[in-house]
Amino acid sequence: MADPGEDVAEDREEEMEDVEEDSDTDDDDLQEKREQELKLRVKELRKQLEGNDQYYDAYVHLIAALRDLFELEEARATRQKMSKVYPLTPELWLDWIRDEQKVCTSNEERQFIIELFDQAVKDYTSVQLWVEYVMFMLGSGDMTATRAVAERALTAVGTHVAEGVLIWQVVLLVEKQVYAGLQKAGTVQSEKEIAEQEKQLQRIQGLLRRQMRVPLLNCSTESLAEEAAEFFEGDIEPQMKEDLKKTQSKLREKIPFEDELLTVANDVDKLAAYRRYINHIKETDNPAAVQSLYERAVTEHCLDVGLWEEYVRFVMHQFPWLDYVVLPVCERSQRNCPWSATLCEFHITALQMFATQGEENSVASKIKGALEKGLGCGLQSGGEATRMWMAYLIYLRRQIKWDQSHDAELHALREAGQQAISMIDKYFGEDGDLESIVPRFLARIEAECAHNQERAREIWNDIIMKRNNNFKNASLWLEFINLERSYGTEKHCRKLFRRALERVWDWIEEIGSAYARFEQETGTLESMEDFNKRYEDRMAIVNKKRAEDAAKLEAEKQAEVEMNQGKKQREKANRRERNKPNKEKSSDKYSKESVFKIPEVPVNKSTKASKQDLATNSSSRFSNSPNKLRSINNFSPPPGYKDDVMPPPRGQNFVTSPPGYKSDGTSPDFKKDVTPPPDFKSDVTSPPDFKGDVTPPGFKSDVTPPPGFNSDVTPPPGFKPEVPTSSNATKRGAEVLEDEPQLKKIKSMFYICIVQPSIDNKPTHLLMCHRYCIYTQ
Repeated sequence: MADPGEDVAEDREEEMEDVEEDSDTDDDDLQEKREQELKLRVKELRKQLEGNDQYYDAYVHLIAALRDLFELEEARATRQKMSKVYPLTPELWLDWIRDEQKVCTSNEERQFIIELFDQAVKDYTSVQLWVEYVMFMLGSGDMTATRAVAERALTAVGTHVAEGVLIWQVVLLVEKQVYAGLQKAGTVQSEKEIAEQEKQLQRIQGLLRRQMRVPLLNCSTESLAEEAAEFFEGDIEPQMKEDLKKTQSKLREKIPFEDELLTVANDVDKLAAYRRYINHIKETDNPAAVQSLYERAVTEHCLDVGLWEEYVRFVMHQFPWLDYVVLPVCERSQRNCPWSATLCEFHITALQMFATQGEENSVASKIKGALEKGLGCGLQSGGEATRMWMAYLIYLRRQIKWDQSHDAELHALREAGQQAISMIDKYFGEDGDLESIVPRFLARIEAECAHNQERAREIWNDIIMKRNNNFKNASLWLEFINLERSYGTEKHCRKLFRRALERVWDWIEEIGSAYARFEQETGTLESMEDFNKRYEDRMAIVNKKRAEDAAKLEAEKQAEVEMNQGKKQREKANRRERNKPNKEKSSDKYSKESVFKIPEVPVNKSTKASKQDLATNSSSRFSNSPNKLRSINNFSPPPGYKDDVMPPPRGQNFVTSPPGYKSDGTSPDFKKDVTPPPDFKSDVTSPPDFKGDVTPPGFKSDVTPPPGFNSDVTPPPGFKPEVPTSSNATKRGAEVLEDEPQLKKIKSMFYICIVQPSIDNKPTHLLMCHRYCIYTQ
């Protein structure tokens, strides 16, 4: 009989196997699905690259998809194609090299990896790439080749302040291991072995001396001195100590700039920080340090044309004799920014600078490749294309030896010039070469160097003068005329002057002046008279046209002024219309309010008669001005006025009495009579010799007029007295003069209302003030 426990265990094992099989099946399904998606993705990306081989992102995504599919052969082909179009980043190069190292089994494949390293370190400066390169070369066992690569690495990235210490450590580590292998403890060494040890020791000492002169972060001077002491018999040389002090001083100056590079927020600020850093290093350090910093900057900002231009100018001016420094920088600059005409010009110029005899064909091929790379990147303006073509045409012109047989070279120049004109016209139209730089250059070469004036005339007449309205350009006509006068005939030159005089409208005086000098120097009396007649007739037409243009311009300006004025008036009317509803609303609001009426206020008996007189005089005065009377009795009350509010009864207190106050005078501390202070005198006697009325000496109240004074003077003949105008102000002044007695009476009543203590009623006071003010208006 079977054990039940064994049956259960077998069942569980079967269930686990089924679950594993199901999970494997699910994984296989997912893997197949992902592979299908990747294959579709690869197919789509390849289709995109067929239509545009400049599509950078498509290359990157295609390489990643092929790596996921483990299609290393296809990934290698894609990477090779991409590296011909664009420089690869250090990360892309490291991925490629590591993929190749996985399948490296032969010397040929190893040599291919070395070639990949050589290409990688040319694109961008990367400490990590150089470290990998040195370590890969060390694995081959060839110390000569390893030391050569190590020396290149120290030259390229040994001055990298932030990461350069890594390459120094790797190189020193390799040399120390070699030195340790040469030492054989407990054995007698031969002279050759001792010489090898001494040579290796000197090699290590030389590396240590060089490192001490380079400011590097993460490199302690104390630890470096202790490490070096092992190879200098216990203590380093005094000069090495001085080098360490100078290096530390330089490092302290660079640390703020390095910190700024680590803390900046965006690429724009980082580029600005690099420029400040570079300018500082140019003033304080050697050119190698400046170049190292430029390399770091272009690695992080590889698409900045301005930065590349600065870098190329620096190396061309600083190392004009070092082709292995200048040429790679110029080539890399154009690979990164192929659309820049300036970088294309630099590259073509550098290739000519370092061309050697016997390599003319190779240089010509490289220069043509530089031109094709610039023109094939999708230029946005004809000006860039014109500059690139001009750099190439100038190179072809320099290859012509005019004192030798030059038919082939001249033919190449003419063919290239025709291609330049056709290409620029095709893609950019007549605006591509606005100043006709290319055809003018070709015409000058034909006339001056090739002595083919007929061909030069064809270029001017058929190309230059038929585009961009150049036939109206006085400066181009003068250039054509000077070329004809220098290398042509007098007959053709005079014809050009006459054509220019008929076609030019602006600066025609310049044409006339040059024409006059030409006739003065080479012409006859008849030709001079012919010029004068032609010039006068032409100037009459031009001056008439100028006057018409000036009148038209003035009319346009006047119309514009009138239009602006009308616009301002319309805007002003619109503002008034927008504000009108608010005014009507406020006027309706006030019209609904009751008309203000003068309140009846009680008066004292002593002033009753005075007020009656005032009322009588006022009524008689206002009877002549019904509008004023109506404005006094009927006018809109102020906002918030209510006519149903009666004044409080007389005697009612408006202010709340303070605590403890009693109206009968029995409040605490109340004193009805106040005793004056000691020595108080109510009557003050005047001081001695006081005089109330003082008359100044010689004062006369009545002044006698001088002899011959006439108070009545007869006006001169024809004198007309001034007739007063009928303005409102004059009428008002006449009324005031006629009613002067009444005015004096009202003034006296007004002053009584103000100063008399018995008048304590505010409404009466205000009424008198109001009437006085209206009357005096």
